[in-house]
Amino acid sequence: MLNAFKSILSNSKLGVATITLFCLGFTYASTVPYHSLIGVNQLGMSAWHFSMFLLAMAITGMVGSFVLGHFSDEVENRKTLILIVLAFGAIGFGAFALIPSVWTFLICLLVFYPISGSAYGQLFAVIRAETNALGSKQGAATNSVVRSVYAASWIVVPGLVGLFIATRKNVSDSFAVAAAAFVLCFVIYALFGSGDTNKNLGQSTAWAGFKMALGLVGSRAILLRVLALALIATSYSANAILLPLFITHLPGGSTTDVGVLAGLVAGLEIPFMLIGGYFSRNIVLWKVILAAGLVHVIYLVGLGFVTSLWQIYALAILNAAGAAILLSQHLSYLQDMMPDRPGLGSSLQSISSLLYKATGALVFASSGTAIGFSGAAWFGAGLAVMGCMMLYSLDHKKEI
Repeated sequence: MLNAFKSILSNSKLGVATITLFCLGFTYASTVPYHSLIGVNQLGMSAWHFSMFLLAMAITGMVGSFVLGHFSDEVENRKTLILIVLAFGAIGFGAFALIPSVWTFLICLLVFYPISGSAYGQLFAVIRAETNALGSKQGAATNSVVRSVYAASWIVVPGLVGLFIATRKNVSDSFAVAAAAFVLCFVIYALFGSGDTNKNLGQSTAWAGFKMALGLVGSRAILLRVLALALIATSYSANAILLPLFITHLPGGSTTDVGVLAGLVAGLEIPFMLIGGYFSRNIVLWKVILAAGLVHVIYLVGLGFVTSLWQIYALAILNAAGAAILLSQHLSYLQDMMPDRPGLGSSLQSISSLLYKATGALVFASSGTAIGFSGAAWFGAGLAVMGCMMLYSLDHKKEI
């Protein structure tokens, strides 16, 4: 891990991309914990309608990230593309902050959010392109360190935003914070950032390459593994939707607790991300992901039994341990399948994201039935177990 830190500090491209990712974390840390509260509590969406909205978000996010991911590998430098998507984020999130309605919420998260969200993958593509020469293990370790820096933004921001919106009594104000963070990211990368130079530029036309990219992603070996990871990550997406509602429906729970708990979990995630990076250098990556998935399954099962707020705080260590390693190693596993296409490889995350957000939406929709929030949490845990079994079946065969 020390080598990974040294690589980031000594390389200006890695350093600026890491700082930008840290600030990019402010945008999601200030809004993601409150999506379900805004949609369900403030705007009056039903569990079913909000679930369909989440599915639509995942679809538009996948399409946007995949297309931008492919074409970023076809351009000479990614910097312009990164700046464009950051500008989209500032505009979209700012629009909802100024006009908090169902329609601006839908437009922001179905149009501007998917485009701006691709900045995450593109910045990691810049990082992966810089670390390719170091080998996949060092690349995974660097990803873990960068992901831990990104997570650091979640330590303070959610709690402060929670206090801010509790004072103003307006959850949609969290989007104003996100818009300001996008502006900050834009300024940092415009002044100091750069994109990686594409060594494969000119080998094919962009659209011919796009057809080839579709063929690569649609291959059985890649698609099945993306599906396995997505099912495992269902535990993460289901928790992101259900946890704020669990908290606010418990005696004494409030939006402030939602933010404080998000910050607490983010703080606990950082050492676990670094631990995951260490293990990824000494243990086959799929085994690290499998172990993390099972830890998060145990957490989600426990969440279904909570009856008071202190129990959710007590479960935070399991939440952080499982989520941290899943988040930090998930992308490395996907990038390793396409090491020569960092943009496209990073965009596999969006396909996985579509699938696990879709299953997460399905889990949330089930909470509106007789099984309630607890049954939905257990349902999500069951889907994650299926993913663990699938990943074991696919990658265990390679070692026999």
